Amino acid sequence: MRYSGKEIIDRIEAHFKKRRGKPGKWLVAVAPDARTRLRAHGVQKKGDYWIYMRASSPAAAKEARDRLLKSLGAVEGPQPEPGDCVYAYQRSSHTKP
Repeated sequence: MRYSGKEIIDRIEAHFKKRRGKPGKWLVAVAPDARTRLRAHGVQKKGDYWIYMRASSPAAAKEARDRLLKSLGAVEGPQPEPGDCVYAYQRSSHTKP
């Protein structure tokens, strides 16, 4: 399912609040394949807090990422890739970066 930029922002912000996210502890990025990127960061399927959503377009994904970086005080992920998936995770000692 594809989501608008606003839907992505609302859902990721709700996920952040539910998990008691602290500014600077979360990373937000865009990629063509969020699952592959989450694995590359070392995010564990169970035990870590993470979320990803597919945007309606790459432009909507970039806009959602940019707004989430500001609203959540999150850290920007690696060099932005063109893609339509927005992902976020709470950083920990075993994730990179």
